[in-house]
Amino acid sequence: MIRRDFKFLKRQMINMDDGQTKKNVAFSVMLPANNRRRKRIRKRSFTEALREKYCINDPNKMYTSGFVVNIFVTGKPKANGSDAELAYLRNVVLNDCSVGHAGLPNEGLVNICPNVVDLDLSSNCLSSWKDALEILSHLKCLKFVNLARNPLKNSDNVLQSWSSVLPEVENLVLNDTGITWPEILLVAKHIPVLKELHICGNDYEEVTDDGQLNQHFRNLQCLRLNNNKIQRWNEVWKLKHLPELESLILSGNPLKHIFYENGDECENCESMEDNKGQNITNTNKSTEEAIDEIVDVLVSRTFKKIEESFHSTNSSNETCEDSSKSTDMSKKKEDNCDSKKREDVKAFSKLKLLCVSETKLNDWAHMMELGKYPQLESVRLKDIPLASKLTQDDRRKLHIASLPKIKILNGSEISSTERDKAERHFIRYFMDKKKKPEMFHQLEAKHGKLLPLVDVDLRRSCYKEWINLTLKYKNQEVTEKVQAKDAVGKLRLLAADKFNLYACVKMLKLFHSPCGPCHREGEELELQELIRRTESLPMSRFDIMDGDVIYVDGGESPAEQNTPEGSLCSQALEKKTSSPTEVTDILQKGLHDAQDPGILSMDVNPRNSSKIVTGGKDNCAVVFSKDLGQVMVILQGHKDEVNHVVYHPEEDVVVTSSADCTVRVWDARKARCLHTIDAHNGPIRGLDLHPSGDYVLTSSMDKVNSLCFDKNGDFLAIGGSDIRFYSCKTWKELRVFTEHSSIITRVKFADDASFLASTNVRGSLKFYSES
Repeated sequence: MIRRDFKFLKRQMINMDDGQTKKNVAFSVMLPANNRRRKRIRKRSFTEALREKYCINDPNKMYTSGFVVNIFVTGKPKANGSDAELAYLRNVVLNDCSVGHAGLPNEGLVNICPNVVDLDLSSNCLSSWKDALEILSHLKCLKFVNLARNPLKNSDNVLQSWSSVLPEVENLVLNDTGITWPEILLVAKHIPVLKELHICGNDYEEVTDDGQLNQHFRNLQCLRLNNNKIQRWNEVWKLKHLPELESLILSGNPLKHIFYENGDECENCESMEDNKGQNITNTNKSTEEAIDEIVDVLVSRTFKKIEESFHSTNSSNETCEDSSKSTDMSKKKEDNCDSKKREDVKAFSKLKLLCVSETKLNDWAHMMELGKYPQLESVRLKDIPLASKLTQDDRRKLHIASLPKIKILNGSEISSTERDKAERHFIRYFMDKKKKPEMFHQLEAKHGKLLPLVDVDLRRSCYKEWINLTLKYKNQEVTEKVQAKDAVGKLRLLAADKFNLYACVKMLKLFHSPCGPCHREGEELELQELIRRTESLPMSRFDIMDGDVIYVDGGESPAEQNTPEGSLCSQALEKKTSSPTEVTDILQKGLHDAQDPGILSMDVNPRNSSKIVTGGKDNCAVVFSKDLGQVMVILQGHKDEVNHVVYHPEEDVVVTSSADCTVRVWDARKARCLHTIDAHNGPIRGLDLHPSGDYVLTSSMDKVNSLCFDKNGDFLAIGGSDIRFYSCKTWKELRVFTEHSSIITRVKFADDASFLASTNVRGSLKFYSES
């Protein structure tokens, strides 16, 4: 590592061949001194350091650690009409340059650098304010001054005798300088437009208030007090009437509490704060004793005010007799008027940002106090003991919920959706706690009593994403691995490819036999025809599982095939009341066409039965008026078929779900999408709205095809491979119905929840009654 003390400077010449010509390039090498004690650093004057860095007297003294590069600058820097040597300089950075004193010439800095705007003298050796003020007084254009990490001392009361003013300085940095609060007030008197003040790391334990803080810092907008030793909020409260203060940074202070009081009512903040601490810790006091103490305090304060007003009236009567004292009284009255005006202004009336990171705040009541600051909208709360054991996500939710007026937390904006989720999380987090913060009761009054969240897993344990299916055609069979989410139509193409049936691919008929090991014991082995109109649906909708068999019919029925299962196929087909062809014909003669646009779902407005909403394969939902006989609005926005539509019970709002994995909430009057919910990763199969209108329940590709609340919202039925019955109050499973032999397509309650109807993909309809 190269040290500061160098023994000698060695120069060499090297040749570089660039392929065309040879050039001589000079470079300098600095070698460290060996076996030699480091020299004591010599303190330099400001003028020496300035000239050494910015003035070029001897080009040979400008050494570099690499190759020499010639830089040509075109144009002439702006000098503001000055002939000074460094008139173009606006920013001067002399940090860590061993500057120990001013050393200015007799004419000052007029002939050197009169136009400096930003001055950085941090990490130097300035030990007296006399040298610092001498430098600053000669730079009339200064706006930014950094004197951090200089051991400045007010020797010989230099600050008290300082008479000049710094009219343009707006930012002042005095971090780690050891400056005291009285000295800060003396400096602030001579900086009338000071807007930002940095006084970090000066070990302040208290703030000195001479009664004129609002005059000294009348234009101050940002105050940084990081890494000091302020423990009590009383000291911070002394800054309450700074008229323009917008940002207050207090990170790194061992603050233990926060409070907010309107006006100047807290004459003795320390006693009030102590009382607050006693009220928190001493919970054994009876309410009668606490009331007696409060009454005593109020009575004593009342008598004090009466005595003060009595003395003031007597003194005013005495001064009326003496004309020489009348002017003094008028001044006192003016001061009283000013103090009254100040009392009328709320404390911290313009404070927008407050940073209390790395403090010792450990009570939710302190968060409540932050919410009382009138204009506060941004708070930083990192690394505090409160909720430190929770995850980062839980901490953020709890902090957001406890700060209802805050718009920005830790630099991140809070959306309305995030706040709503955070408030509900806050309620559920504290609902089982013995000690609940006051915010819990406010949020519970807003959102009502919430039920705890319960994870319900309705997926069957044998469900697989990839399944092995056996395809059989006459005496041939083949086993293939396919995805359960693939469309049924893929099986037709697979059969045509494996059995060379391309010529009759459109005439092929497929029959599903649920004979795999994943099906329940005792399940009937009925053959189900996979008709062409359902080929766009996934295999999982038809309960096709690992190990099942798909029979391929090229024109003859499976009973005519020479397979061991032929008798079973024929028996299953004989039980049908009509052939698959006849069933298809009936379906094709229904009210709606199966092709685009086809209707997949419908609901009626509960408040106006003439309004009907339908969802179709054309990716749209349509609101139709039965009385007018025309379409009212078309809800467009989904990217795939709309498979479920539900009307809100009280508002003109429609909720739709689609195969594009999203749920949308619509304003049915303006055809405008209000919210889009994309919580699922697969096509949505079930949708229902709680009768209260506050909860939407959805299901996706997890073996759940239908779900339904009863009319009162007390029970929930879910249909998949079986039917599960839940209580909405406890979210406990009440019953499981397994009578269906195939996957369920729809479940529906009667009006009084005493009856439940269900259907499956094989056309079965079953009723369940209260027993």
